[in-house]
Amino acid sequence: IDRSFYLRPSKKIGATYKIVYYRLGPNSLYSYPRSCKVDVLVPGILNIPHIPASLIITLNGLPLMPLIPLLLLKLQAWEDHRESTRLDMRQKQYVDGRDIDQLLTIAVGRHANLQDAAAWLPANFIDAGRARLVRYLKKVRPLHTQAWKAIGF
Repeated sequence: IDRSFYLRPSKKIGATYKIVYYRLGPNSLYSYPRSCKVDVLVPGILNIPHIPASLIITLNGLPLMPLIPLLLLKLQAWEDHRESTRLDMRQKQYVDGRDIDQLLTIAVGRHANLQDAAAWLPANFIDAGRARLVRYLKKVRPLHTQAWKAIGF
């Protein structure tokens, strides 16, 4: 088990589920200790692709998605939240941006690579993610272009 991952109870009142987090190490973009929330996702909803079983690791019985599709889904969430007509949803774009940046740090540190994931991810999922990434880099993090290139984008 990778001790960098840990579980925390949900902050939602009455929720019985737990949320997976990842401790960021010294390679973080930040100088202080940070954690990154990791979503547990189910294929078939919200454009979540099928992940080959051999690529899924588990933590306390919970399956963890590989980093490349998770980053692409976080970009989708960022854009969906940014474009929402609801103020509470638009506010989530800032947390999404932080999560994207932290996941990018992890992906670079673990040498994740788009080309490896492209062998099994649907091309339309990757293409949509690339388009969102262009918008994200332009609007939010233009200085992170090199880190994205390091993982194959």
